[in-house]
Amino acid sequence: MAIQSDIHYALKRLNGMIRKRPIRKTFSAWHRQIDEWKARAPFHYGLTEEVIRSEHMQDHLQGRESEVILPQMAIEALYELTKGEAIITTGVGQHQMWAGQYYKFLGPANS
Repeated sequence: MAIQSDIHYALKRLNGMIRKRPIRKTFSAWHRQIDEWKARAPFHYGLTEEVIRSEHMQDHLQGRESEVILPQMAIEALYELTKGEAIITTGVGQHQMWAGQYYKFLGPANS
């Protein structure tokens, strides 16, 4: 069902509806399961031989492997520099996955 409206009016109405009937759903069991998975198999990354030998990297590295900045490193650095208070936007795809995995969002409203 398509909805056409002035965004200011529509959001004002939606916010009013949520105030009258707040969302009460909790995901505690799901979050516990995710925490268990993370403890068992945490995400990690590194500059692998496969990456170093890739055609793209060969054109750029030329013996400077220690200078490589992986996307995961950049996202972790952004988190550290902003203390988790950055506004993050990504496209849909791998960048979105990296942001979700390596930026430590402060809560569900921040992710």
